[in-house]
Amino acid sequence: MQIYKGVRLIPLPSLNTEKITSEVIRYLPGFPFRAFVNQARTFFGKTLLVIDQSGFSIFHKPPERLFESGTRVGDLSFEVKEHDVKFRNSKEIRAFIKSFFQALSLVGNSSFENYHIGWFLAEDKSLHTQDQTISTRHPFLGRDRFGHSIIEVEKIQIDEAKGLYEILTKLNSKSKRKLQTAINRWIKSTTYQTPEDKIIDLVIAFEALYLPDAGESTFKFAVRASWHLGENRENRTKLFEVFKELYKCRSAVVHGGDLEKKQNVAIEGESVPISKFIARTQDLCRKSIVKIMKQCLKEGKFPTNDYWDDLILGEVDN
Repeated sequence: MQIYKGVRLIPLPSLNTEKITSEVIRYLPGFPFRAFVNQARTFFGKTLLVIDQSGFSIFHKPPERLFESGTRVGDLSFEVKEHDVKFRNSKEIRAFIKSFFQALSLVGNSSFENYHIGWFLAEDKSLHTQDQTISTRHPFLGRDRFGHSIIEVEKIQIDEAKGLYEILTKLNSKSKRKLQTAINRWIKSTTYQTPEDKIIDLVIAFEALYLPDAGESTFKFAVRASWHLGENRENRTKLFEVFKELYKCRSAVVHGGDLEKKQNVAIEGESVPISKFIARTQDLCRKSIVKIMKQCLKEGKFPTNDYWDDLILGEVDN
């Protein structure tokens, strides 16, 4: 699936299938060496993100000092092919991977991060070089540290992720910086952590979105978030109770409480398991991030205290 020029997704088949071809295998780390056999099991059944980048050997344009006196490099014949690529250098590629995975995580409501990064050098006939893979390992920070979990994503979700990625790239640096705190904490809350850690990360994410100034109150956060996400009075009232309960859980954690002993949370007179409550607040946080991202693009700035006051007083449209 091509998502941009020179950027594509290649779903890998399972290890026991006839669809495995050299065109796919050669991208994987360790190929064609013996270590590849053991490493391959980790990658099959998942998806490759392949990004093309133009790379030139120094021999394509060698310095004058490599030749005898009187030889001009400009007089020599060198064959250089320009590729149609989206990114000019590795720095741009790293920035894309970070932002696109964040966008994909928000759309897929789960943590998507790279398990492995490697470089594949294509064959260069003019220099008589062969295909080769250069690999480097990075720690996997996603929801499964061993890369065993597989989350299926539909094409429509990829398109939605592209839309969020485009928004992230267009935001000014101040808005992007404020959003990064919320996005990073939300993603962290979806990984394998204790319920206590999830609650703390979610509260930090919410505060980064709704309380731009330090020292704001729990009540102000709950009111702002409820008005921002709620569609009517009844819905806002329910959300207000959820956000107040979230802060109660957070206060219990920071004062040495153990959420495992608190098996259920009382919401609207109903006893809800703590795991289900955390999943609910994670989704509310995700929706808040996406909505404020779009708002930042439209307004050209991150919401201020004045904006939240005007929203609650009915002076701006939600």
